[in-house]
Amino acid sequence: MFDVCSAHSKNLHHAINNKRSTREPLSTELFRLAAELAAVLDRPTRNFVVGVERVVEQLMELAEHQGTSKKKPNQDSPISCQARSCGVGMPSERGFLSPEIVTVYTVAEQERLPMRALPSRRQRVLAGHSGTVHALAPMQDGRLASASLDNSIKVWDVESGKCLTTLRGHDGDVNTLVSLGHDVLASGSDDEMVKLWNIQAGRCFATLQGHTDAVWALVNLEGHRLASGGWDHCIKVWDTKTCDCITTLMGHTFAVKALVALPRGRLASGSHDKSIRVWTWGDGGGCVATLLGHTSYVNALAALPREWLASGSDDRTVRVWDLEAGCCLFSLEGHDNNVHALVAMTGRWLASGAQDGYIRLWDYENGKCLGTLGEVGQDAVYALAGLSDGRLVSGLLEGEIWLWGS
Repeated sequence: MFDVCSAHSKNLHHAINNKRSTREPLSTELFRLAAELAAVLDRPTRNFVVGVERVVEQLMELAEHQGTSKKKPNQDSPISCQARSCGVGMPSERGFLSPEIVTVYTVAEQERLPMRALPSRRQRVLAGHSGTVHALAPMQDGRLASASLDNSIKVWDVESGKCLTTLRGHDGDVNTLVSLGHDVLASGSDDEMVKLWNIQAGRCFATLQGHTDAVWALVNLEGHRLASGGWDHCIKVWDTKTCDCITTLMGHTFAVKALVALPRGRLASGSHDKSIRVWTWGDGGGCVATLLGHTSYVNALAALPREWLASGSDDRTVRVWDLEAGCCLFSLEGHDNNVHALVAMTGRWLASGAQDGYIRLWDYENGKCLGTLGEVGQDAVYALAGLSDGRLVSGLLEGEIWLWGS
């Protein structure tokens, strides 16, 4: 086996040298060699090929920087922002390669999003809630829905800043909100209920009962399905046509605080038990993976391209995970308090909002902090949402909603 590996290693080395000289994308030949190596090592081909691609790109970046002096920090970026490798990497015969292999987390050259396209200033304030805004849900036709600890849901016209309607019906704080399309919203509350709302009619048309404690997370799934997570440690999947609970997913040992939909009939959950779980939610659904690494409550999740996942925690960090490899790629550090909200935006960047009152903008593919939004003494950020035009919306402790643009 070692002779075969040695031969393939030489071929891979030759392919890397070709890539250095041509600067072309990875060739089909490299993928063929990786697949052959995967067969020799008896590893899943897809995981191994993805790992080889990442390592080759990292080797290329290292080769380009060999013999050069260390770059000075970018003085335009907040010096408190940094990315740290999580110390796990490509699958190997013994599990994962040593941390030394993955302490470099650079990626292939790509056209970087111009800084002017990132939100950089506050454009508008939407005022009307009398309690913390815990959730935001963009809707069609330039509207935005918000959920608050004042027990209400409001629907806004983003451009004018006018509140179009206020929905009342919950008997407790409204903690979570999601758009189901066609002027329908779903909300979850401390009253243990999930409610479905017709925005045009301005009323609740269905109440989903089954949780035994506060509902804190909702996510819209395909096929008229809705998932809810709560303080009762469980996740329930509902049929929004019949309003029946079709399955209950158990496994977390404390409150489920965040949910996000994933490709291929899966969802991810973040919990106060400090873990992230990945589930299949169809017939015979269950937990298929558990991601550990955060040292405190997991409050927020955001799905990223490439089957990556971002998570925000009370440990003040944002972690980026590779779900295919089952590992943490890096930890983004910079917030001075609990991270409550995350949103992935088009253009390869991620926004995080925290108790420290700041929103940090990250390049999630290399862990760099691109900028910071906020003011000294600003309220804690509890909710974030991205609009289709690239603008960002934040929900604050004292009930205001801020619109950010470039």
